[in-house]
This record gives sequence, C-alpha cells and structure tokens, in this order.
Amino acid sequence: CSSDLVEKKTGRPVAGKMVYATTLGRQTLLNVEQTDQEGKAVFLLPRITGEANLLFSVAEDLQEQTRIEVMDEAKPQQPVDFPCLSLSEGQRKDIEERIFTVRMSHRLGESPVAELVPAEEDTTDFYGKADRSYLLDDYTRFPNMQEILSEFVPEVRVRKASEAQPVIQMLNMPTKAFFTEPGLILLDGLPVFSSRTLLNLDPLLLRSIDVVSRRFFSGAYSFNGILQYKSYKKDLAGYSLPGNTVIQYFKGLQRMSVPRFADNTSLSSRLPYLRNVLWHSVLSPGAGQKTAQVDFFTSDASGQYQIEVRFINNRGEEEIRDRKST
Repeated sequence: CSSDLVEKKTGRPVAGKMVYATTLGRQTLLNVEQTDQEGKAVFLLPRITGEANLLFSVAEDLQEQTRIEVMDEAKPQQPVDFPCLSLSEGQRKDIEERIFTVRMSHRLGESPVAELVPAEEDTTDFYGKADRSYLLDDYTRFPNMQEILSEFVPEVRVRKASEAQPVIQMLNMPTKAFFTEPGLILLDGLPVFSSRTLLNLDPLLLRSIDVVSRRFFSGAYSFNGILQYKSYKKDLAGYSLPGNTVIQYFKGLQRMSVPRFADNTSLSSRLPYLRNVLWHSVLSPGAGQKTAQVDFFTSDASGQYQIEVRFINNRGEEEIRDRKST
C-alpha cells in the first residue's frame, strides 16, 4: 500500500518525512517509511489475513500543516491487462452460475464448505515477544498513568523536561542505561507522539503494557525501545485521533474453502453442493510406490465434467497424465 503526504494550504508534496502505517483493532503490524520527492511513501506490511483497517499517521509537528492521501479503492482505476485471464462472452453462463451458487449457499443456512485455517498463522505483534509484559489487573490500580510506570514498570521512567510535555524514556537492557531520547510509544498499535496525552489516559480502560527494552530496528529505521499500551476493547481507550490521521479499509488474503464430506453416509443430511468445479486433492504416493488412488466427490449439479490427472515429474515440471470427460 502507499500514501501521499502533502501540505494542506498549497497541496505541494512533503518530502523526507516519516509516515507510519499500522493495523487497528488487531495484532500490531507497524511499518515506517520516509516520503520521497513526490511526497509518496510505499509500505510493505507482513501478511494480513482477512479484513483489517490500516491507519496512517505522522509525527505531532506535522499534523496541523499536512494531510495524508491514500488511494481510494472506490475510485476508477486503469484496467489491468492479464494475459492469462482472457474472459469471453461464452463464459458468462458459467461465471453467473458460480456466483448464484455461492449466494444461495449463504442464504440457505450452513455452508457445505469448511474453512481452511492456516496451520501456522503468526498472531504476534511486529516486535515479537516483548521483553516484559504487565497485566494491569495483577497490580494495584493507581489513579494515573505516571504512578503506574513509576511503581511497577522499572524499564520506563518519566522525566519532566517541561510540564506540558514530559519525556518518557526506556531502559536499554544491554547497556543497563536509559535512552536519553524518547522511544516508540503505541496505544493499541497507534503511534502516540504526545506523552502528556498518554499520561492523561484513564488507567482503568487499559489491560496490559508491553515493553521492548532495547533498540529495535525496523527496516532502515530504529527506535529507542518500544512501549505499548493495550486496552480491553482495542478501541484506543478513549483517545482521540489527530485530525490528519487516515483510516483505510484493507482486504487481505482470504482463507480457502473445501467441501466438508466425512463419508458417504453424511451426504443425505447436507445441503446440495452445486458448484460446477469438482473437488480435487493433492496426493503423493509412498516411497517405492508407482500408483496412488484418488477419491473425490462430484457436485450435485448435473452436467458434463472433465477430469484431469496431473503430476510433477522428477524435473519439477507439471504434466497432464490423463484427461477424461464424464
């Protein structure tokens, strides 16, 4: 994904400034990029499964003078030429039948397909396992945020450089000394640049605190430690977003579905399976075996089907061994 940073008054691009992109309301996936001469920042986020909201923000000193522009998916885009996807009018009937089948399956009740959930899906935050995690319900609930940090979070300290904007410093565990410059402060994944705003939050709305007490590198950039507050409802605990912050809907990778047929006895009690593509599987013969048996169910939609048996040879090339119509 990408975003443009421009001046509010003139509309000119703003170059050489940091833009933050993070997920909202789920695991924290953060990416930081610097705008180029055209004010554009391109982000490469880890794999996102399902639907998510991406939040784009800038440092506090840029919030009043700039605005962030993110490409709207609803705007007409230039057509993309896919040589491998050539649709013709003769395929209209098949495509309409597939769309109709999916809609009917959703309306009739339980879908005759089961989701394929990835066996190993990374649900950790972008910094991995925090050096220290504090579940606030395990401690005495103090009336303000500063007391919480000073009483039972030794990796963090607050220095009052000014009453309006205290400095939150984090411990650099390898050197056993505190960073002199502020680190990255997050609230449910959202970067918070005003320490005073953070210290004014209601502690009763927060569930936990994660601390990364070392220098953390993200691509070409680094942070003097990370301090993340997580609320119970993942709703930013009443924190108001800056005026130029942009929230963009993002559709990530979608989970696949396969027919859920346990055995032949279950076929009489299920809804009709009307897709016009045969369910197929991948099968590898055992060591020393030259043949393998493949069992599959056909759709309940009557019609002519073509069965293809494909395999991968010793050179890693795919070949079609057999093709039959039924």
